[in-house]
Amino acid sequence: MKKIVVVSILVGIVLTGSLFATRQNLSLGMWGDAYNLRDIPNTEALEYSLYPYLKYDLGDVAQDALTLYMQVGLPYVIGDGLDTLFPDGSLALNYRIRSESSDAFINTGLTSTINRYSTPDTVLANTAYLYWYPFNKAQEVYVDDRYYEFIDGIRFGFGLDAGADLGYLFEDPEIETVVHGALVGRMLAGAQLSDRIWLSADLRVQTPGGRYFLENETYTLGFDSELSMSLAFMGSRFQAFGGMDASLNVADVYTQDGFLDGTEYSYDFMLWGELAFFIIEDLNVYAGIEFTGSRGSLDDELVAYVGLQYFFL
Repeated sequence: MKKIVVVSILVGIVLTGSLFATRQNLSLGMWGDAYNLRDIPNTEALEYSLYPYLKYDLGDVAQDALTLYMQVGLPYVIGDGLDTLFPDGSLALNYRIRSESSDAFINTGLTSTINRYSTPDTVLANTAYLYWYPFNKAQEVYVDDRYYEFIDGIRFGFGLDAGADLGYLFEDPEIETVVHGALVGRMLAGAQLSDRIWLSADLRVQTPGGRYFLENETYTLGFDSELSMSLAFMGSRFQAFGGMDASLNVADVYTQDGFLDGTEYSYDFMLWGELAFFIIEDLNVYAGIEFTGSRGSLDDELVAYVGLQYFFL
């Protein structure tokens, strides 16, 4: 019954997109990866996983008020039992409120994810947001409708995040609920360096962000910042991407025990690159590599992956 409902919702979304003749993509794909590659001499340390997935996105950010993104996948670590299989998924809805007298606008929406990768085991994370961009000297450009938009120019904004995360959804312990909220500053920038090369940057700062744990009635305030930078080559059939993601977290600046009691900071980063090629118009093959590091260790993980993706829409 649940499968029928999910399929019906997906079909309804696709038909709605067709009715309004807006941009939409529906694709089915799979990638496989190998990690712990820094321990290649020790082949027993290598691990492999497979990830079949279905993706759907609807709407043109530059033209439509409402945009949607959805993904459902089934991660599997090779060698684990089939009883470990559990689907993960993500959903993002965004609604843009435009100003008739200026370039300023408001973005509001909801993001939701479910997976078993976090601690506690099964987590359903939900965040609603409202951002106002009073300074906007940028526009979205779709070089290829099958990919996300690029930003040409720069914009600054600020707003609020608020939501709740639910842990241990399907495990023995009682459900763990964490309510969270934050003041957020945003900066998005991008530039077209040539006919096919794009540079992008996205900065997000939470100042401050708070979390309240309902079960034990504790809370914490801290600061988070995230920076993503990327460079893309967008050919008609061949694409290449590379970039860096970095984050800095200052945790427990203020808790129920007082100010700066147990405060600590952490940072991590990821360097990544990917090559993609459309064998035919709707079939894409890709391969990439990711290198991550964190405070206290500059060689945490090295991952390589290959995959293919077929676009139905």
